[in-house]
Amino acid sequence: MKNIIIKITSIFLIFSIIIFTGCEDNFDEINTNPSEFTEVPTHFFLPGSILTIANAENHYYDGYLYPSTWIQYTTQGQSRDATSYNYQDVRSRIWSTIYQGPLVDLDRIVVLADQENNLPLKAVAMTLKAYSYTLLVNTFGDLPYAEFNKVDQGINQPIYDLQSEIFNNILENLREVDTLLEGVSAIDIPLEYDLIYNGDALKWRKFANSLRFRLLIQLSEIRDVSSELSSIAPVFENASDNAMYQFSGVNVGDIYPPSSALGPDATEGQVHRMAAPLISRMNQTNDPRRSLYAVANDDGQYLGAYTYETFGLNNNYSKINPQFFDRNGTATFMDYSELLFLKAEAVARNLIVGDEVDILKEAIISHMQELGISQSEIDQYTNNIVSNGTNLEEIYTEKWVSMFGRGLQAWIDYKRTEIPTLIPNPDGLINEIPKRFTYPLIEQSTNSINKNQAIDRLEKGDVLDSSLIWTK
Repeated sequence: MKNIIIKITSIFLIFSIIIFTGCEDNFDEINTNPSEFTEVPTHFFLPGSILTIANAENHYYDGYLYPSTWIQYTTQGQSRDATSYNYQDVRSRIWSTIYQGPLVDLDRIVVLADQENNLPLKAVAMTLKAYSYTLLVNTFGDLPYAEFNKVDQGINQPIYDLQSEIFNNILENLREVDTLLEGVSAIDIPLEYDLIYNGDALKWRKFANSLRFRLLIQLSEIRDVSSELSSIAPVFENASDNAMYQFSGVNVGDIYPPSSALGPDATEGQVHRMAAPLISRMNQTNDPRRSLYAVANDDGQYLGAYTYETFGLNNNYSKINPQFFDRNGTATFMDYSELLFLKAEAVARNLIVGDEVDILKEAIISHMQELGISQSEIDQYTNNIVSNGTNLEEIYTEKWVSMFGRGLQAWIDYKRTEIPTLIPNPDGLINEIPKRFTYPLIEQSTNSINKNQAIDRLEKGDVLDSSLIWTK
């Protein structure tokens, strides 16, 4: 994969050529629509969309601080907004980042690719749109969907669609993607514009189907999904199919993982530390991933803090290993190990046929291999964990351990299972672990009528502990 900086530079160069040429040749045509990029290739909008989605999901507040603290991967001894469930919607970026950037550009790709009969590229854009909306609907609830990006039709204040309708549309679009990519080998664009799969159409199809599998499991408590789950194919087959974006490691604007703020300086200054539930579990099972997630304290031990604890700089709790939040990191949209955990759950719940013990073991192995754990350590761990069979609690707990570093998606998953059992901070502003983000403040001034109608449909109103349709 070429360095992202080269790609971004090339993109800006294209823009410069277009603008300069337009100024020289069409100076008198001042009424030309400045937003109509008819000369820009459709695939031009793809890399920026991928990058922005990755940044939105990995943003320091929405992607790391709040969700990772709430499900007790990490905690803070000071600046305790996250531990006390004091979510400040003015900090929220996932809503504005996704709505103002990739969803607009991906709509453009879908329309233009359809006109050009480049159906594989249309399918890629549809997959990324589906993924983007899952992030939003799973964190907020009802939100603008059908009427979004319809300003050209005179719609400036889009209605908030029901969660159930949004999920139905997402799933239908992913089914269409599967059809569009059937038998296709390559996406017809310059390969360097595809920052995830380098133009491999089969891998995009597997990603779309694996994402559909994830969503169906998520909805499986409120609808019958077993028939469709059993028929979804192809899906991820190994780690080479993982949907991941590789950050460049260069600090140019936001072109690096925003969660890299958790490097050594921030760990010291803001007192980020490992949380007790995760460290306790890993100590109990002698998990070889422990030294990759955390740093041993001055006594050579791994020790986590509870969310209700306040502590200063001079403490003996384990720090977060910066390798999970460095500028050379990856943004994982979905990977093979997650799919295997979902499959193990589906078998355990009699939604599909299979051997849940073998699938769980394969899920753990896949995740540890990705982290570079030695085979002997992997064998020892998996033999101990699954030697006496397994159950849903074990599957959910192992999945929770494996998703460290993917705070937002791990929180979304935890809201559905509530396993492992975590004790909410007794000093928090609410008495349970948050189930959603509150709507951005800007919506009150730009779309208040529709926002307030959505709030009226929420269980407790626009608060963190209002349940979504699929949460526990």
